[in-house]
Amino acid sequence: MVFDAFEAVLEMPDVALLVADKMAEPGRQKSAENLKRSAFNDRCDWKSLARTPKRLTATQKQCKKLNRLAYENERKDLRSRIR
Repeated sequence: MVFDAFEAVLEMPDVALLVADKMAEPGRQKSAENLKRSAFNDRCDWKSLARTPKRLTATQKQCKKLNRLAYENERKDLRSRIR
């Protein structure tokens, strides 16, 4: 029960940063850093920062397709030479 209450309090980023500062004073630096990192990650919306897939132009699609076909043919040639 106490753990749940403490966890609920730490979910508030401002409170978590204060607790981390207090933890760092007596020498629990590593734990304080972990708590600060956790609070920072909770505060940030990482999904909104993700890159969206960019659309290729028709020329880029054709180039990609031809490169893929050329790579497949090279692999087939190498396999036939090895056998």
